[in-house]
Amino acid sequence: VDAFAIENMYGINYPILADEIVALVNIGASVMTVNIMKGGTSMFTRDISLGGNRYNEALQRQLLLTHEQAERAKRGEFEEEMDKEGVSTVVDDINAEVASEIARSIDYLKTTAVEGDIQKIALCGGCGKVTGLTDRLHERMGVEVELVNPFNQIDTASCDLDPEQLADLAPEAAVGVGLAFRTIGDR
Repeated sequence: VDAFAIENMYGINYPILADEIVALVNIGASVMTVNIMKGGTSMFTRDISLGGNRYNEALQRQLLLTHEQAERAKRGEFEEEMDKEGVSTVVDDINAEVASEIARSIDYLKTTAVEGDIQKIALCGGCGKVTGLTDRLHERMGVEVELVNPFNQIDTASCDLDPEQLADLAPEAAVGVGLAFRTIGDR
């Protein structure tokens, strides 16, 4: 359901080009979903047991952080006494693992009948905001990596949240927005 919701959200908020191949990547707490679509049609979907909890567990185990400290640290919010270099190393190791799994999905797709290369990775979910992840994905894949904004085409003028709060919430709201805009006949 998440893969189709993200696909729906993306179609509402971003232009779909006929031959464009986009990897929609939703990274939640325990599962990462990779949905590769061409021209707005899903070609391949894979759920991977890897998400934000992996970062938290590694930070807690290796640097003895609390869950709350780990949650903030993976997003670059450090407390004064934190080992910033240690956090950076742990987070980058997990970022490399995430990038490797996405690359594996893309490589699998290349072995099938789909012609063409991925032009863009659209990233969402709470872990889309992990420090250094978009850069790591860009380095590994050599394509544009964008943190999606599910509110791109939605009038948020009457929203109770200020623009900064809305922007902070955006990656995590992608599935909800996609579900909210479902219509009869959607998957």
